[in-house]
Amino acid sequence: MKKGTKSVSKEIIENLYSLFLEGHTDRINSVAITSDDKFVISGSSDNTIRVWNLFEKRQKTVLKGHTSYINSVVITRDNQFVVSGSSDKTIRIWNLVNKQQISMLEGHTDSVLSVAVTCDNRFVVSGSEDNTIRVWNLLEKRQEAVLEGHTSGINSVSITSDNQFVVSGSSDNTVRMWNLLKKRQEAVLEGHTDEVNSVAISSENRFVVSGSKDNTARVWNLLEKRLEAVLEGHTFSVNSVAITSDNRFAVSGSEDNTIRVWNLLEKRQEVVFKDSTSTVLSVAITSNNQFVVSGSFDNTVKVWNLLEKRQEVVLEGHTAKVDSVVISSDNQLVVSGSLDNSMRIWNLIEKRQETVLEDYTNGVNSVAIANNNQFLVSGSIDSTVKVWNLLKKQQEAVLEGHTSPVLSVAITSDNRFVVSGSEDNTVRVWNLIEKQQETVLEGHTDRVKSVTIMDSNLCYSISNNELILWSLNEKKNLMKSVCYFVRLLSNDESICVTSFENELEVWNLPKKQQEAVFEGHTNTINSVAITSDNCFIVSGSWDNTVRVWNLLEKKQEAVFEGHTDIVWSVVITSDNRFVVSGSWDNTVRVWNLLKKQQEVMFEGHTDGVNSVAITSDNCFVVSGSLDNTVRIWNLLEKRQEAILEGHTNRVSSVTITSDNRLVVSGSWDKTVRVWNLLEKRQETVLECHKDELNSVAITSDNRFVVLGFLDNTVTVWNFLNKNIKNLIMTTNHISVQAFVSKLENRIYLSSGFGISILKPDENSIYHEFFFDNNLKEFSNDNYCFEEDSLPKIA
Repeated sequence: MKKGTKSVSKEIIENLYSLFLEGHTDRINSVAITSDDKFVISGSSDNTIRVWNLFEKRQKTVLKGHTSYINSVVITRDNQFVVSGSSDKTIRIWNLVNKQQISMLEGHTDSVLSVAVTCDNRFVVSGSEDNTIRVWNLLEKRQEAVLEGHTSGINSVSITSDNQFVVSGSSDNTVRMWNLLKKRQEAVLEGHTDEVNSVAISSENRFVVSGSKDNTARVWNLLEKRLEAVLEGHTFSVNSVAITSDNRFAVSGSEDNTIRVWNLLEKRQEVVFKDSTSTVLSVAITSNNQFVVSGSFDNTVKVWNLLEKRQEVVLEGHTAKVDSVVISSDNQLVVSGSLDNSMRIWNLIEKRQETVLEDYTNGVNSVAIANNNQFLVSGSIDSTVKVWNLLKKQQEAVLEGHTSPVLSVAITSDNRFVVSGSEDNTVRVWNLIEKQQETVLEGHTDRVKSVTIMDSNLCYSISNNELILWSLNEKKNLMKSVCYFVRLLSNDESICVTSFENELEVWNLPKKQQEAVFEGHTNTINSVAITSDNCFIVSGSWDNTVRVWNLLEKKQEAVFEGHTDIVWSVVITSDNRFVVSGSWDNTVRVWNLLKKQQEVMFEGHTDGVNSVAITSDNCFVVSGSLDNTVRIWNLLEKRQEAILEGHTNRVSSVTITSDNRLVVSGSWDKTVRVWNLLEKRQETVLECHKDELNSVAITSDNRFVVLGFLDNTVTVWNFLNKNIKNLIMTTNHISVQAFVSKLENRIYLSSGFGISILKPDENSIYHEFFFDNNLKEFSNDNYCFEEDSLPKIA
């Protein structure tokens, strides 16, 4: 454990092989699992949707509203909403937090058999017995498009993780691939000899697995649009298929009462789970790939253990899930909290159990240790916070007040106060010395997932996209932040822009005040840039426009129209004469900032452009695209210079070294590639992360490459010594954008809540800014760097 690491979390789940959740009065047609593996959602022919707590083995709520069978349920990626499709011809959206229906989508003329949601939660795709696939705008609650081509009912729909393609399985025996952006059919995959019941897509979007009434599961190559393998073994119809998140295994459920696990690499059967009581109608896999959840004709949901038949490292003692693990500051002890209603203290040096702390009426969600290693604080499902004496190994106090499970606890550095966050939407402060509640902090509109203490007075709490900064001394809310993105713009680090949907707010960091609010875009803003003289800001938006804002006069200066799809990236030449924009209309456009007109349009990409960059001498533009290529454009001669190929998935970000020698590109293929701009060839490949890459930035001295990922982590790559470090972030739950300053090689990490500033040479973050009506700045050491043992440099 590296110095500065305060807590880790690990799941040690044993002996949960078959869990029966009973309550439906008719067969279960569809099951889905939240991304945190806490809840199972089931849809039934009894016209209800039920929410089950997987760990407590109990029903949490029943969602009623459909007037006929529920055929399909799916959960949005943020675990906030459930989308259901029914034989009553409607799609309904349910708020999973307040357990209410929020919308009903109508348009299908027959039963809705399958629904899916894009990873960005913007669109719902539905398949129906009316032979159509429909695309719905989830934000605006309206129909976006109708996709026609199948000649019989659509039983299953799935969406690629990059939100580009829909795959559908139909009773016409075909699997079809649709372009979600262009709203047209891409391919027809033929081979099944009977109805296709289910389709699933691998997380890297390379393969589709389909299950059919012809008793087979088939693997299709999505890139080459061909059949890869036929998986045979089932003796009756295959009703449902799913793929593990590591893409190693497919799971199929069948009318032969079995669940079969298939090795996708070796194209063979790995294991058979037999459901002795009933036909398997639906299967789903937990995100950690440990469990398969199945829905059966006998109205039950069952959970199957998918462990890999090998022992890792086992600390034996707990009889249920371990929710939280912390390490003492002297690295001598580990304390684990579990759903078996106990906490156990382990000797980290001798690798043995020290003691068991029991007395809980329910499981433990979170534990924290005082920095003097004398006290342990735990938060539990039974809504209490308990204080334990680590020296005497006994319970010291029970702190009551929360009305729902406590999800997070933290202790101030002076060991005087405990702060807890709960599903009752409150943050509570407890006096650790007097063992009593000090105050209740209210303001969140959803459950409080995390609390973090910054010093003896300030703490912040997180609830979905809300972050609230609290003063513990004044017992009040100092600020509440909800915004889409934050960008530092000016070279002198003074100007920052925040965006909430179609509005820009300009902040002066030194003065800690808001300078201006710009309104004009009619849809979400994706990208902003500023002229080197700090006079103009340029923004690109989902409304297909590029807009120029006068920062001095605080007004809109110009609107550049011409793009026919979303503008994802904008940059400005160093002489402030031109703006370059990249769009999902497959073009890169150059705009004359002085004449306020389009100068040139570069065509060549075969799919949308995600990112653009300009060399400092203003001679070349580099673009990264959904077509997996990086392209170089000659800005002076107005022509394409080169195509750089190598990435196997969308290129999400491109940047150029200050000496104009190298291009660095980041991709959803989980690699960073370095290209020689002069010789037009690949220099280096860095394979360094488990999740998709969101942004790439280079420090002005070209020493460090900073990578921001969708899973909210950051990697800093030292170009000179090839040293790689991962930055573990805990402030928010939104993907990170990384960018750099020309001053002192500072690295800026932005998310939906604010900006964090770090110095790569010092391996620390020393300041953060959060944004609301007032700008808050504070120091924060609640981060740590860890050496990465996984990355490979090819």
